[in-house]
Amino acid sequence: MSQSPRLRKSKDREQRRKSKEKRETLLDALVGLQEKEEALFRAEHEYLATKENEIQALVEQEYNEALAKFEEDKQVSKEAANEIVQTRKAAALQTIREAFPLILSNPGAKQVQNEDVIVNVDKYKITRRHVANGTYSAVYYGEDPRGFEVAVKVTPLKSLPRDIREKFLNSLKIRGFLKDHRHSGILPIYAIYQTPEKLYTFCHIMKIDLLKKIKKDGPFPDDYAFKIGKQVADGLAFLHSRGIAHQRIKPGHILLDEFDTAKICCFGFCVQYLDTSVESPKIIGQEGKRHQKYHHFFSPEVTRDGE
Repeated sequence: MSQSPRLRKSKDREQRRKSKEKRETLLDALVGLQEKEEALFRAEHEYLATKENEIQALVEQEYNEALAKFEEDKQVSKEAANEIVQTRKAAALQTIREAFPLILSNPGAKQVQNEDVIVNVDKYKITRRHVANGTYSAVYYGEDPRGFEVAVKVTPLKSLPRDIREKFLNSLKIRGFLKDHRHSGILPIYAIYQTPEKLYTFCHIMKIDLLKKIKKDGPFPDDYAFKIGKQVADGLAFLHSRGIAHQRIKPGHILLDEFDTAKICCFGFCVQYLDTSVESPKIIGQEGKRHQKYHHFFSPEVTRDGE
């Protein structure tokens, strides 16, 4: 016996209602899982930040105790002190020697034909919602293959001046090295892609840059300024211990996360500054730097062209 049109419409409405309720229930469950995952991620970040502070405090305490003991012990000869200094210099030089082959052999960026490969094959997403605009690049929100929010810096290579494009491409090996060898004072890089037209850098999403923070909040208290300065100095020390010069250290290139942890970013102009291929390592001159727009951010060995 066939159903009346009214009865069929009633059943269809009931079926649609149940389907809608089921979808809403599944959506609520999915949102709940995402919130739990984000909460776990935040808790992990807070835990690691706390542990890092505890370790730093312990290291500083041990250093101060060792320094006090050294001050008390006046029997340490000048020769012994010089030997300690030379040993430290040799260890630092050896670290750079070991890092150079890793930098030179690093592929830097993964070569792909176009953005579709990044999105459809490697499952990175680019929303095209702006985070910030740089001199040569635009930064957007994105997602990594696990669904976590990241920042993606997109640099159009073909529209860059030739000398700037060469610097960006020359620094790729260093950026690839920093992707594989992370430090707490350096912005984490997750992936680097290069197409014939653009360069894509996926990295950790941060809260604000130091320049905007200064403009917003004004002068910092001494303890806060010391904390930021120390974190930046630690990041620079890591770079220098690998023979890397950033060349663009300024407030706009220092990012802060939600815990006000400072991280150095923007490595498009970084270079290797020490030649360890010779018996007596020497500074690699960077010709023409002294006349450029940002010469006041360069380190002395760069502005003197290695002299």
